[in-house]
Amino acid sequence: MKKLLIILFTLFIGTAAFAEQPPMYAGGVLGLDGHCGPYINHYYWSFAFEPHFGIYPFEKKNMGIEASFRLATKNSSSHDGYIYNGTYTESYTALIVRYLYEFKAFEEVPKLNMYAIAGFGLAFRQYEWYYYSSRRATETGDGWYSDKENRPAVTIPLGAGVRYQIQDHIEAVAQAEFGLSYLLGCNLSVGVNYKF
Repeated sequence: MKKLLIILFTLFIGTAAFAEQPPMYAGGVLGLDGHCGPYINHYYWSFAFEPHFGIYPFEKKNMGIEASFRLATKNSSSHDGYIYNGTYTESYTALIVRYLYEFKAFEEVPKLNMYAIAGFGLAFRQYEWYYYSSRRATETGDGWYSDKENRPAVTIPLGAGVRYQIQDHIEAVAQAEFGLSYLLGCNLSVGVNYKF
């Protein structure tokens, strides 16, 4: 009898905890990322994929936290000029935690919500730069220069987005962000969330 009471009590606590579960969602977005190169004055664009998980644990259910992993595809460029000739290739990944604040901007469209984004993340840029420099050739006699690095950087994403309720548990997402870091990046993304 004692074991049965323990099992029933455990089931009751588990059911109560599940019943009080805060709103959550999981989803992913596809997007276009742009950011500056580390040495040369050039802006790079690449495609990115970002799975994410969000939860609204606060008493006010319009404030949430989202954790995500952003993976940008590799991009490269070639340069042919007087100062240097060569290629530059890079890709990056980022772990990001965002604070979301939702608000009803359009009362006449009840399924549409806007939200503001402020967050903190760690980005990892992998790049390779290989070029011939006439200046370096003059100074050292060997003009070829190669640089490979995996460099971490703190990023602070700021932005805004919209969500549109398609069905009870499915919503479409579109957002734009600017990342304050040495990457000086921005991204535009669209995707889908499944709400629990």
